[in-house]
Amino acid sequence: MKKCEYELDATNAALGMRTHGKTKADLLATLPPRERTARDPKAETLHSILDDIYSRKDIAAYPYFHYRGLVCLTKAQGVAVNAPFHAVADEILACQGKHGTEKTDALGECILAAVERRL
Repeated sequence: MKKCEYELDATNAALGMRTHGKTKADLLATLPPRERTARDPKAETLHSILDDIYSRKDIAAYPYFHYRGLVCLTKAQGVAVNAPFHAVADEILACQGKHGTEKTDALGECILAAVERRL
C-alpha cells in the first residue's frame, strides 16, 4: 500500500544498517533532533524505528519488519492500533523462537496474532 511505502523502506534501510554495524548514534546523527520533528511525520517515523530496533536487538530483522508493516497497513485502513513495539516485543520474540527469523507463514501469523490482540 502506497501509504506505508516510506515507512517500510525506512524500516528496511534501518535494519540493514543495524545489521552492518551502524549504531543508533550514527543514525541519529543524520536526523534532526527529536524536539524539532513534532510536525514532521517522516522524521518521527525514523526516530520511532530507531528506538524500536536498537532497544530490542534480540528481535531479528524480518519479524520487526513484518510487525511494522502490519501496524502501518492496519492504521492505513482506518483501524486504531494500540500495539507499540515495546508492548508486543516479547510476543514477537516468542514467535521468533518458535518459528525462526526467516519469512514463513507461521511466523507471520504468530506476529499478526500478537498485533490483533491489541486492536
